[in-house]
Amino acid sequence: MSSKSEASKKKESRVVMLQPSLSSGPQKSKSIKFFLIILAVLVVLAGTLVTYSFLTPPILSRAQTAVSVDLEKKQIKEATDTFTEDVEKIYCVAEINTRGESNLTSIWYYAGEKVGEYSLKAPGAPLVKLPVRAIFLLKRQANQKFFVGKWQVKILVDSREVGKVDFKVEPKMKTYQDFNYRFSVNYPEDWQASTGSALISYTSPHRVDNYSPNFNVSFQSLEEDVKNLEGYMSQVESYMAQVLAENNYQKVNRSHLKIGDLDAQSLTYTWVFYDSYNNPYYLKSRVVILIDNKDSRRSFSIYCHSSERGYQEVAPYFDKVIESFKLL
Repeated sequence: MSSKSEASKKKESRVVMLQPSLSSGPQKSKSIKFFLIILAVLVVLAGTLVTYSFLTPPILSRAQTAVSVDLEKKQIKEATDTFTEDVEKIYCVAEINTRGESNLTSIWYYAGEKVGEYSLKAPGAPLVKLPVRAIFLLKRQANQKFFVGKWQVKILVDSREVGKVDFKVEPKMKTYQDFNYRFSVNYPEDWQASTGSALISYTSPHRVDNYSPNFNVSFQSLEEDVKNLEGYMSQVESYMAQVLAENNYQKVNRSHLKIGDLDAQSLTYTWVFYDSYNNPYYLKSRVVILIDNKDSRRSFSIYCHSSERGYQEVAPYFDKVIESFKLL
């Protein structure tokens, strides 16, 4: 009996403790008013949040390119912004805060030109933004490689661009070394060596606009009257204009560049090459000239040739070749 009475007292005491807030009319009125004020504030705040959610655009919180991902966990295994041309897949993982069911789209660009577009549906809450992680995939076709150069992927939500990621694809290269003339240079691994008057020549196995891109390296022993690199390039430029005058020679540009610690001059031009059957090939070429900084009589020339229409596609290969040149 005593335990029951104690429990009853405890129970009663709990009720009694709650009674003061409801004891008198004025106190009850104040509580109700306070409750209504809180309710009004919450309603206004909720309305503001909903309005804000509807009015603000989707937000891209993060986007990365990757060579491999965990598709089950939707997580990046190996993030990178540089890929080799023979990689099988390129992923783009994007984290987007969006509202309701949305159309997520990735548009892929190579050298500023659109090459692919892929879309998927994303679920979501109708009134608030929720984070969504999307994985977009760009896969190369069998027996082909990704174009070498600068790429970009743009992310859109319901046709609205929310962000973009820049990345690049590089060729796989091998190294040629010549210990007689004391130089080395890299070349695309699937390009084939060819014979000629130059020290080395490599030709692409892939024809672009019915012409196989190629490059060669030659050596020149300079005369004493060559004062500097700029003056020597001016002589080369005049010579090219004379020799190719009947081949519609047109200068495109000339510039100075550094290759490692070596100064170099670059000349780009267009011309028409005629084969033994007098078939014309409209070419775009680039010659880069360097002078040995330890022996000013030693000069090297790197000639790069491609069809004019296909030059943009192979220019990144030429750039990698030129950038890799070293004196041994």
